[in-house]
Amino acid sequence: MSVLLLAAMLRLVDGRDVVEIQSIAANVIRVHIEPGGRTSPRTLMVDPNRTWHDVASHDIAFKVAHSPLRLTFYDASGVQILRQESSGDGTLRFSYAKAGSFYGVTNTNNAGWHDVLPRLEDIRHGLRRNEGGTVAAGEQGNGGAPLIFTKRYGLVVDSDGGGFLVSDGTLRFRGGSRKDAEYFVIAGNPMVVMRAVADITGRPPMMPKWTLGFLNSQWGSDATEVTNIVKEYRAKSIPIDGFILDFDWKAWGEDDYGEWRWNSTRGPGNVDPDKFPGGVSGSFARSMRDLGVHLAGIFKPRILLTNAFGKTNAAAAFAFAHHLFLPGRPYEEYVAHRPALDLDFSKTLTRSWFWQHAAPAYR
Repeated sequence: MSVLLLAAMLRLVDGRDVVEIQSIAANVIRVHIEPGGRTSPRTLMVDPNRTWHDVASHDIAFKVAHSPLRLTFYDASGVQILRQESSGDGTLRFSYAKAGSFYGVTNTNNAGWHDVLPRLEDIRHGLRRNEGGTVAAGEQGNGGAPLIFTKRYGLVVDSDGGGFLVSDGTLRFRGGSRKDAEYFVIAGNPMVVMRAVADITGRPPMMPKWTLGFLNSQWGSDATEVTNIVKEYRAKSIPIDGFILDFDWKAWGEDDYGEWRWNSTRGPGNVDPDKFPGGVSGSFARSMRDLGVHLAGIFKPRILLTNAFGKTNAAAAFAFAHHLFLPGRPYEEYVAHRPALDLDFSKTLTRSWFWQHAAPAYR
């Protein structure tokens, strides 16, 4: 058994299995469990440009016990926070110290247009995640990450998807995307945990200043209505910095790449045609700029698979040929009522291809 203030990486060999333990900050321990010594690439959850340095851990410590191999983590005051009980095939199981409620995991929504939401995503049930929850970032705009935390510590798992289960003093993470398991234990209050999470996952670029101002967001508007609304804001001296257009700003459903273009046309399949006749030319954006308003347009992670005549469209054909879709069966898209699939944005080609077709609308 060892109690460490780690200043270098530690590798433990247990038969064919390897456990790598590294202190990467004064309050963060990284653990990589390699069944059979096998490893897999990290997901995009971890900053690909992150370089791990060995740092003496002053605010977190751990013990290693053998037969079976167990890791127990302690905060700076010596109080136990987590103990890993077992692992394998990407599944992790911990016993945890009671430290109030758990938070994180998934976003909080309101019922809105949805008739029924999972209880853990319903704002009426608050921010607590004392039963865990499913990590489903990117599904219909949902937030969510393999992060769960209390007011004293946090746990981050490198995985694209998965789920936490909290029950009877046991915290589990299962359904991860990696056969080996890599996780980070962070000691500290929520602000300290979030700072460490940003270091691990990568800090986002600074958003434009106007995005922190007053924004109007809505579905179902056309250029005339948006213009009238903005002018009314100005006439009544109500602050507005930006207008967010829902995805009907695009020629949704029209021929091969309508989902990427301004809705300035009336081609076959267009769900609600020519709502922004000045979109393609840029005249609409310029008129908004003259009123001091920036524009943002919502995108969706899905694309339609067929055109108005039931034939596979060019965008879907390209995505099928290059395996750019996430696994799953086609489903009926709720606006065009045609089959759709979600794109896998973890792939470099998906991102470059998508942006290639989106750039003209952005410009």
